[in-house]
Amino acid sequence: MEINVNAVTANDTKDGFAKLAKYVEEIGKKLPNEMSAVLNKTATKVASSTKQPKGIKQELQKLYASGFKAGDIARLIQRNKASKDHLKAVIKLKRKNRPSLSLFKPSFTKKGVTYRMLRDEGRKRIPSGFDYKKKNLIARRATKKRVPLVFPKGVSPAVLFAGSSGLMEKTPLKIKFQLITQMEERIKFLQYKEAKKQGVAK
Repeated sequence: MEINVNAVTANDTKDGFAKLAKYVEEIGKKLPNEMSAVLNKTATKVASSTKQPKGIKQELQKLYASGFKAGDIARLIQRNKASKDHLKAVIKLKRKNRPSLSLFKPSFTKKGVTYRMLRDEGRKRIPSGFDYKKKNLIARRATKKRVPLVFPKGVSPAVLFAGSSGLMEKTPLKIKFQLITQMEERIKFLQYKEAKKQGVAK
């Protein structure tokens, strides 16, 4: 699953884009350079923001069980940066990028292994599961033979995010909000740099 943040989207914000374009022209900067910075910051905030509107990582934290740490979730979210020659930042949630069930507080017993992957579900059991080499890693045998072994994985963030009510629908609004915010922040940053050049920055 890909979420795109691009110049076309930025242009849809009208006033924000026009203000940035006008100011950049006034100070003799190049708009593609400034837009790529805005798009990258926007993608960063959409992917992860502790403030409202919450980022994708924070929304996923509410869905996965508490044993799955923020850093583990962050590693499953990838970003491709925009550049002045390619004004599109991409947030990627790959369906194949599934977390190991070993991350979800496994409990090993003689009856197998239990884990809790999602907050709205109870613990689940893998009767044939065991602790691989006592490393707190869930494994099970693929057949009745000792090998090969299977290391079970959980639901991917892409599937979880897409299947959760309202999250995908709210994403375009979050992108628009962050774009407007980051364009305003970019103007302030450029104003500060111009003032610093003139020796009047505080």
